[in-house]
Amino acid sequence: MCSLPPKAIESISRFLTPETVALKAAFRLNPLFMTREKFQEDGQLDLRRLLRYNLNSQATNLRDKVIALLGLTSQECRDALIPDYSKSITEIFAEAAKYIIQSTGDLNILSINTNSSRETDPPLPSWVPDWGLFATRALTLLQSFVYEASGPYSACIGPSSEPDILEAGGIPIDRVTHVTDIITPESVTSGGLDTLRRTIRALHDELLSAITTSRSTTTTTHTKRPDIDPDRLHPPDSSTPRRRNPRKRRLNPDQFWRTLVADRYMLPDQSFDSPAPAAFAQLFDLIFDEHPDTSCIPADFLPAAPPATRLERFVAPLAAQMGQVLATRRVFVTEGGRTGVGPAEAAVGDVAAVLMGGEMPFLLREVPVEEEDGEEGEEGEEGGEGEGEEEEGQKGRGPGMVRLVGEAYVHGVMHGEVVEGLPGPGEGLERFMVIFRIC
Repeated sequence: MCSLPPKAIESISRFLTPETVALKAAFRLNPLFMTREKFQEDGQLDLRRLLRYNLNSQATNLRDKVIALLGLTSQECRDALIPDYSKSITEIFAEAAKYIIQSTGDLNILSINTNSSRETDPPLPSWVPDWGLFATRALTLLQSFVYEASGPYSACIGPSSEPDILEAGGIPIDRVTHVTDIITPESVTSGGLDTLRRTIRALHDELLSAITTSRSTTTTTHTKRPDIDPDRLHPPDSSTPRRRNPRKRRLNPDQFWRTLVADRYMLPDQSFDSPAPAAFAQLFDLIFDEHPDTSCIPADFLPAAPPATRLERFVAPLAAQMGQVLATRRVFVTEGGRTGVGPAEAAVGDVAAVLMGGEMPFLLREVPVEEEDGEEGEEGEEGGEGEGEEEEGQKGRGPGMVRLVGEAYVHGVMHGEVVEGLPGPGEGLERFMVIFRIC
């Protein structure tokens, strides 16, 4: 401290006020209180909840981010995950993730998998949450009991002999053909209504251009519904005839604003529900239009406030939802014209898929064959017989290896539309699924 410049010392002393220290302490201790309260109620805790409660806990040895919590779990969990400090951090984290998936029957833990550099040795598989990130990761789009993309189906996990591979059954929806730039928090949360309006209008024009230029024919996906239909694009005024000039058209307003809020809304108890209320459409028009008609704002709503303040406060519920969903993420368009919101890492070519047991769809990225095969593939190319064997092996693996990019909101598939009408496990479901080998 004494080696710091006087101005730096003065700045630090101003920052470390009693209030700041108390706030930081509460931030660290609150998960501990939550853990204790839940443990006293149930006598044990499931591992997934423990791991999420303790994201902010620090550990000199990152293995303890999992191992130190095992004593609070059920006997079944303790029998399945034996503490072993000789294992790598990657092995500990991967075994915990696979146990959670198998014991819960769902893949929701994959939604927690954000923001990791995967720099452990060996690197963490893409499907394994990096519990060493603490709480610096982005908040998930997934909220309990809001979505049901895979309907009533539990996770279909294959018995992979490779511990770093997760074999998960699912249904591919579509391929991403356009992604926006990463949306900064300042452009949707802290810049005021004018900044939000500019951001939303820019997104609209970008998505409209991407959809109108990517495809002009109607296609059908597993949902048996057209991806692009005549009502997807509308002129600004429905009473005027359609024009061919894309600048005179608008995206389907309902699809657009529901995508921007992930078709959900917050309830008074801070939980979420879906779909978002139709009343949000009116609020969206007030945000989107450059010269909004504010006559819809009730006269008794903040009557003494300036008009700009009344407008900003009136649309706040929708604006807040947009900020929560869009900040640090990208909006994307698929080959079939679907719109969605995905992680910052989303890229053109990613495949949107519903994995059985996942309440959210996920973006998956195919691993290039040369990267997947490594040196063995090169040797196979040198000896003709080896090359033939490799091709046969590739056929047996379906689509080959993929990496998990992250969770995604995909408009129109969040409530079981993709799996509607499919048979049950053991009754023919396997014929409709792809087995993704996630590495």
